[in-house]
Amino acid sequence: MKSSILNVLVGLTAVAAVPSDYASIETRQGGVVSNDLKNGGCKPVTFIMARGSTETSNMGTVVGPQTCAAIKQNLGADQVACQGIGTEDGYAAALPPNFQPKNTDDQSINAALKIVNLATTQCPDTTIVMGGYSQGSAVVDNAIQQMPAATQAKVAGVVVWGFTRAEQDNLQIPGYPQAQTKVFCATGDLVCNNTLTITAAHLSYGRNADESGAFLAKMAKAAPAAGGAAAGAAAGGAAGAAAGGAAAGAAGAAAGGAAGAATGAATGAAKGGKKKTGGLTSLFGN
Repeated sequence: MKSSILNVLVGLTAVAAVPSDYASIETRQGGVVSNDLKNGGCKPVTFIMARGSTETSNMGTVVGPQTCAAIKQNLGADQVACQGIGTEDGYAAALPPNFQPKNTDDQSINAALKIVNLATTQCPDTTIVMGGYSQGSAVVDNAIQQMPAATQAKVAGVVVWGFTRAEQDNLQIPGYPQAQTKVFCATGDLVCNNTLTITAAHLSYGRNADESGAFLAKMAKAAPAAGGAAAGAAAGGAAGAAAGGAAAGAAGAAAGGAAGAATGAATGAAKGGKKKTGGLTSLFGN
């Protein structure tokens, strides 16, 4: 994000020119707290939210709580834990970090990683989905890029609103599947154009909450299916190996007595081994 003081002044001037927008920004200083994960409630799906700058509560107000509600509506309230990344975790959502090269700071990124690690260790079977608004979009973007592959694989879907790194990262999260990512940049939201100029459009993402929640719910539902397919491939490979070995051994025994049995057994073992290897290869997508 452009790091000049002039940009900040332009942004504040733009807001001051529209009093209703300024009032909306003031409302961002309130918010909703959600600590479902910290309170020990492991659910099949965990939604982790990074709020926007100046939103004081860990879920914010503009879009976080609404998206949490939408995910619960799609999957069932008892199936979803919503957890915001709060100031106490290391993410203060202050304005100055917006001007750093990552559009946030390392402390904020580490706060997101801390919450993700809490989810994966405390609730190893949960499927994680994430959301980030305004500066929070940069927090999520950078955190996902820094995750070990095994951790990133547990994140089934991501939504970002008012994406501060839209230009730098070409409306995607580098190294993360585009099909599992949804980016909302409203027409007229200049934050998506690499500035800190706040317009009414930047405060409009609550209207996208239902679509966001439906998308994240869909990604969460798809995640176990992928795991099941992999497990099925492994099971199929093992079954094929056993069947191939037994069938070849039996044919050899019938054809050649003891010698044939020995030959068949050897052939069966060889063929069985090949089928087993094929099953494992299928498990890895080859």
